[in-house]
Amino acid sequence: MDYLINNAGFGGGSAFVTRSAARDLAMVQVNAAVPTALLKLFLPGMVARGHGRVLNVASAAAWFPGPEQATYFTTKAYLAALSNALWYELKSQGIRVTTLLPGPIETGFAQAGQLTRTRLFAPGTGVDPQIVARAGYAGLLAGKRQVIVGVTWWMRWAARCYPWLPKRWVLAVIAALQRSRP
Repeated sequence: MDYLINNAGFGGGSAFVTRSAARDLAMVQVNAAVPTALLKLFLPGMVARGHGRVLNVASAAAWFPGPEQATYFTTKAYLAALSNALWYELKSQGIRVTTLLPGPIETGFAQAGQLTRTRLFAPGTGVDPQIVARAGYAGLLAGKRQVIVGVTWWMRWAARCYPWLPKRWVLAVIAALQRSRP
């Protein structure tokens, strides 16, 4: 296999303690364990051949802790960190690992995760999935380390400034964006 595209995942809103353990553990399995297993399965062959490309679909959520979606944000942070480490480890061996970090996308994600009543996932606020797919694929072919698409200016600003921003403020803003509105 020359190309691996790890694009599986689901989210779900509400406070960590109110979500079922089974649901959150399933999320860890789908969002983190399965992509890791696929990387373990296919990377050795790519390394043996001296070429290959991987696109791991994480999320802009990887940049922050995620009150009201704690497990989702954490699994995407894991995948983004793993992808960056692999990019560095494998670049000299002819393997390119690209991390796709999209913002909200107009797919069934928000509906499935019961997030449509949040500020972040209000209907019509996400980017077209074809735009995200094209950007991710172009980045994969170009061998980019990461591709950011569908992220507002304020999200980019917050991600760059996050290390210096007051954590209580950041957490409060993220929680407000994630909470369901009446």
